[in-house]
Amino acid sequence: ALSDAVLIWAGTYGLGSLIKAVPSAIPVMTYGGAAFLAFYGLQALRRAWRPQALGESSSRGTSLVSALATCAAFTYLNPHVYLDTVILVGSIANARPLGEQAPFAAGATVASILWFFGLGYGASRVRPWLQRPAVWRALDGVIAAVMFVLAAKLLVG
Repeated sequence: ALSDAVLIWAGTYGLGSLIKAVPSAIPVMTYGGAAFLAFYGLQALRRAWRPQALGESSSRGTSLVSALATCAAFTYLNPHVYLDTVILVGSIANARPLGEQAPFAAGATVASILWFFGLGYGASRVRPWLQRPAVWRALDGVIAAVMFVLAAKLLVG
């Protein structure tokens, strides 16, 4: 949610123009994002095929640094975040009459925060179902399919 807020405000105040000014960055983001999505799709597919990977870990869990690094990778290696949040939201904000950009960005930021915290709350509500290995297998299969489709869409256009 914090990264989304930063990107909304960056798009509102000019990062979209910077990305448009450096067109060579777009293919790098596109191919890098496709590779990242395909890699993550392969990991999800492997988890779906290997039931032992679905059990609860006996380790202490993921460190805060590892969790934050994963969140940063999913956020900043995803080219859609730049297209959707920076360019699209930034363009809409800048199409508003002069002086309305900040309120628009503030509203988009609040909506984003509510969305992400709603996802977190929703995840806690479905926790009993997520404790079933069959559900994780199906979920990982769907995640793999979505990652492969997104990677292909990036490459095909």
